[in-house]
Amino acid sequence: MTPDPKLLELASESQRRAYLAYCEHGSFRAAEQALGLGHDAVRMSVKRLQNAAARLGHAPGHFTGGVAPGYNMGKVTIQRLERDEDGKLLGVTWERMHPAAKTLDEIIERCEERLQDFPRFAPVPAPAPSVAPLTNFLGLFDLHIGEKISSDDPAGRWDIATAKATITGTVAHAIAVAPKAKRMVLCFGGDAAHYDGLLPVTPKSRHVLHSDGDFDDMVDAVLDVAVFAIDLALRTHEEVHLIWAEGNHDEASSVWMRKMLARIYADEPRLTVVQSKVPYYALLFGKVMICVHHGHGAKLTNYAGIFAAMFRSMWGQATYAYAHRGHEHHIHEKEKDGMLSTQHPSLAPSDDYALGMGLVSRRGCMLITYHDEYGEVARNTTRPEMLGLADALAA
Repeated sequence: MTPDPKLLELASESQRRAYLAYCEHGSFRAAEQALGLGHDAVRMSVKRLQNAAARLGHAPGHFTGGVAPGYNMGKVTIQRLERDEDGKLLGVTWERMHPAAKTLDEIIERCEERLQDFPRFAPVPAPAPSVAPLTNFLGLFDLHIGEKISSDDPAGRWDIATAKATITGTVAHAIAVAPKAKRMVLCFGGDAAHYDGLLPVTPKSRHVLHSDGDFDDMVDAVLDVAVFAIDLALRTHEEVHLIWAEGNHDEASSVWMRKMLARIYADEPRLTVVQSKVPYYALLFGKVMICVHHGHGAKLTNYAGIFAAMFRSMWGQATYAYAHRGHEHHIHEKEKDGMLSTQHPSLAPSDDYALGMGLVSRRGCMLITYHDEYGEVARNTTRPEMLGLADALAA
């Protein structure tokens, strides 16, 4: 099969290898075997290349009219009007084009290429052994890194720089004042990223969001915060269990974050990254069951039945069951059907939408300590005002 020069011109390095192998061997499976790749790897790479070329107006056998620079091909409509002298139908063509934008496939491929050379962090030395069988649960819910909230009051501002300073300062303070525990459950409980792609909109409703910087800036900030928190947790606890929960603002980002963190910390035996395609997470330590759901899929009062059904064995072994959620940015707690469910506050201030609805809540972050035998034994709340961050930002 002769390679299409236009496709080779548009292909990335990995797409070029896959496409040339496909042309040389005549089938996707033969090409995958020749390159030592898994099932469907070559087919998907070639498909992404063909889709990208089609958006630029190059689709052999379909359409090769081209597009204006900086635009993608949308819909081509041909309306039949009349016949010429030989009886042939004449037509007028309307080509609908729209500004070019990176697709989710291109973003995924870019992430996969970068991950091939992504560094792996060396193991962090363990702290001195702890006697008490305690678990510190640090809930970081609704961080909304990448959101832009303008305010004359420094305490009401939120941008990437403010978010990083506030979150890292809060994590450091919360861990410093927490009881010395054997383990930590570090929970990023959903909506860590304010939006889920190159455009600042909500994934499902496509509501336009106020954002600071671009997608790259937000991703860098989320990674910086994650690595800071994980590193500090490893330095202060013998074992760390990371939950990176799906939220309604970061449905896709939560997937690649937990996959990437598991990969770059693959050599760290004291860190476990919880992997689940379903946005409900549960861990068991002694007689204590700790459950997490962001809150966008079920009501607080229904958690006991949901987690008991999803995690039957774990529920049967537990004497104490605790659920944690965020989503609504304010504290609320309900004990029902053998489970204490806690809704956590957000470190981010109220945005214009919340204020317009009359929704005002205290900012904060809760660290709750559980004893393997006796359940909850301590609770600490850290508020941004305690850290002097508003004064520092105003200076």
